[in-house]
Amino acid sequence: MLEIEYQELFNKFKKIKEKRLLDRYIKPLIIYEVITSSKPGGQYAQHRHTKVKAKFETKNIEKILKNYFDIDLHTNQKLTLNSFEKYIISISEDERTQFENKKIATERLINKVYDLLDKIFPKIKGFQMQEPFEAEEKRIKEKKIRSNIKKLRKRIK
Repeated sequence: MLEIEYQELFNKFKKIKEKRLLDRYIKPLIIYEVITSSKPGGQYAQHRHTKVKAKFETKNIEKILKNYFDIDLHTNQKLTLNSFEKYIISISEDERTQFENKKIATERLINKVYDLLDKIFPKIKGFQMQEPFEAEEKRIKEKKIRSNIKKLRKRIK
């Protein structure tokens, strides 16, 4: 019964991830900090605040899933979510402008949120029988031969 419910939840999450539906709900909740860059780049990089740090609270994930997608997390999923740090953080100082760094940091942060959701909603692995290896087949054949030899040792009635 739980597997069926979980499978439905997983399918909902898979649809959300494929269509990237969380992006518009995450972006308004991101907290940005701008810092002077420590990378080489001369006066422009070192005197202006070009490095961008984007933060997102992990507890907001549960609220977003519940309010916008009607997904209630199970106890184990909530515990998994709480086991992570309070904030998900991404930093960018790749480009010379603050605007471009903000875009990059936001994209990285959203990817980290999706990675976190992948850990909360792991894919159910089905059990598959493996084909016997050659060594096992050889061992089984030898056992059959040995058992036939032992049958022939018995007295005939």
